[in-house]
Amino acid sequence: MTISELKKLSKSEFIDYVKKTYSESEQSLIGDLDFIYDRLQNAKSGFIKVTHRDTKAFHKGHTDAFVEGLSVQMNTLSSWFHTSIIQEINWAEKWFRTLNSIYDFEFIEDEVENKSEDAQ
Repeated sequence: MTISELKKLSKSEFIDYVKKTYSESEQSLIGDLDFIYDRLQNAKSGFIKVTHRDTKAFHKGHTDAFVEGLSVQMNTLSSWFHTSIIQEINWAEKWFRTLNSIYDFEFIEDEVENKSEDAQ
Protein backbone atom coordinates (compact mmCIF):
# COMPACT_ATOMS: atom_id res chain seq x y z
CA MET A 1 0.00 0.00 0.00
CA THR A 2 1.37 3.43 -0.89
CA ILE A 3 1.67 6.33 1.54
CA SER A 4 -1.13 8.19 -0.25
CA GLU A 5 -3.37 5.11 0.18
CA LEU A 6 -2.43 4.84 3.87
CA LYS A 7 -3.35 8.51 4.38
CA LYS A 8 -6.92 7.75 3.21
CA LEU A 9 -7.52 5.08 5.86
CA SER A 10 -9.31 5.73 9.13
CA LYS A 11 -7.21 5.28 12.25
CA SER A 12 -8.73 1.88 12.99
CA GLU A 13 -8.23 0.74 9.37
CA PHE A 14 -4.60 1.93 9.51
CA ILE A 15 -3.90 0.06 12.77
CA ASP A 16 -5.63 -3.08 11.45
CA TYR A 17 -3.57 -2.89 8.24
CA VAL A 18 -0.29 -2.62 10.15
CA LYS A 19 -1.22 -5.46 12.50
CA LYS A 20 -2.19 -7.73 9.59
CA THR A 21 0.83 -6.82 7.47
CA TYR A 22 3.70 -6.82 9.99
CA SER A 23 4.80 -9.26 12.67
CA GLU A 24 4.87 -8.15 16.31
CA SER A 25 8.64 -7.67 16.17
CA GLU A 26 8.33 -5.55 13.01
CA GLN A 27 5.54 -3.53 14.64
CA SER A 28 7.83 -2.76 17.59
CA LEU A 29 10.30 -1.21 15.13
CA ILE A 30 7.55 0.93 13.59
CA GLY A 31 6.72 2.47 16.95
CA ASP A 32 3.59 4.22 18.21
CA LEU A 33 0.90 3.65 15.56
CA ASP A 34 -1.24 6.54 16.83
CA PHE A 35 1.74 8.89 16.39
CA ILE A 36 2.52 7.56 12.90
CA TYR A 37 -1.13 7.86 11.85
CA ASP A 38 -1.28 11.44 13.16
CA ARG A 39 1.91 12.34 11.29
CA LEU A 40 0.54 10.86 8.04
CA GLN A 41 -2.70 12.83 8.39
CA ASN A 42 -0.76 16.09 8.85
CA ALA A 43 1.82 15.39 6.14
CA LYS A 44 2.01 17.52 3.03
CA SER A 45 2.45 15.94 -0.38
CA GLY A 46 4.01 17.56 -3.41
CA PHE A 47 7.11 18.10 -5.50
CA ILE A 48 10.24 18.62 -3.42
CA LYS A 49 13.87 19.40 -4.13
CA VAL A 50 16.24 18.82 -1.21
CA THR A 51 19.85 19.98 -1.13
CA HIS A 52 22.25 18.68 1.52
CA ARG A 53 23.92 21.72 3.10
CA ASP A 54 27.36 20.11 3.50
CA THR A 55 27.77 18.18 0.25
CA LYS A 56 25.47 20.29 -1.98
CA ALA A 57 24.11 17.00 -3.39
CA PHE A 58 20.46 17.39 -4.34
CA HIS A 59 17.51 15.15 -5.08
CA LYS A 60 14.12 16.07 -6.45
CA GLY A 61 10.85 14.27 -6.97
CA HIS A 62 7.39 13.76 -5.53
CA THR A 63 6.82 12.94 -1.87
CA ASP A 64 3.56 11.84 -0.27
CA ALA A 65 4.62 12.73 3.27
CA PHE A 66 6.64 15.82 4.21
CA VAL A 67 6.23 16.32 7.95
CA GLU A 68 8.23 16.33 11.18
CA GLY A 69 8.48 12.83 12.65
CA LEU A 70 8.75 10.93 9.35
CA SER A 71 11.48 10.63 6.72
CA VAL A 72 11.18 12.24 3.30
CA GLN A 73 10.81 9.59 0.63
CA MET A 74 10.68 10.37 -3.06
CA ASN A 75 10.60 8.30 -6.17
CA THR A 76 11.29 9.23 -9.77
CA LEU A 77 11.45 7.09 -12.87
CA SER A 78 15.21 6.73 -12.47
CA SER A 79 15.92 6.93 -8.73
CA TRP A 80 14.68 6.56 -5.17
CA PHE A 81 15.78 8.67 -2.19
CA HIS A 82 14.92 9.01 1.50
CA THR A 83 16.26 10.89 4.49
CA SER A 84 16.39 9.87 8.10
CA ILE A 85 13.52 11.08 10.31
CA ILE A 86 12.83 14.82 10.14
CA GLN A 87 13.36 16.46 13.53
CA GLU A 88 12.45 20.04 12.56
CA ILE A 89 11.12 21.92 9.53
CA ASN A 90 11.71 25.66 9.22
CA TRP A 91 9.15 26.73 6.61
CA ALA A 92 10.12 30.42 6.73
CA GLU A 93 13.79 29.78 5.91
CA LYS A 94 13.08 26.62 3.86
CA TRP A 95 15.33 24.09 5.61
CA PHE A 96 14.83 20.95 7.64
CA ARG A 97 16.98 18.97 10.04
CA THR A 98 17.20 15.20 10.36
CA LEU A 99 19.13 13.26 13.00
CA ASN A 100 22.43 13.82 11.21
CA SER A 101 21.95 16.36 8.38
CA ILE A 102 20.48 19.71 7.40
CA TYR A 103 18.80 20.15 4.04
CA ASP A 104 17.54 23.21 2.19
CA PHE A 105 14.32 22.57 0.30
CA GLU A 106 11.95 23.87 -2.33
CA PHE A 107 8.41 22.55 -2.04
CA ILE A 108 5.31 22.83 -4.23
CA GLU A 109 2.34 21.32 -2.45
CA ASP A 110 -0.17 19.21 -4.35
CA GLU A 111 -3.62 20.72 -4.66
CA VAL A 112 -5.62 19.53 -1.68
CA GLU A 113 -8.82 17.66 -2.50
CA ASN A 114 -12.01 18.95 -0.93
CA LYS A 115 -12.76 16.69 2.03
CA SER A 116 -16.44 17.67 2.25
CA GLU A 117 -17.43 14.08 3.07
CA ASP A 118 -15.22 14.29 6.20
CA ALA A 119 -17.20 17.31 7.40
CA GLN A 120 -20.49 15.36 7.43
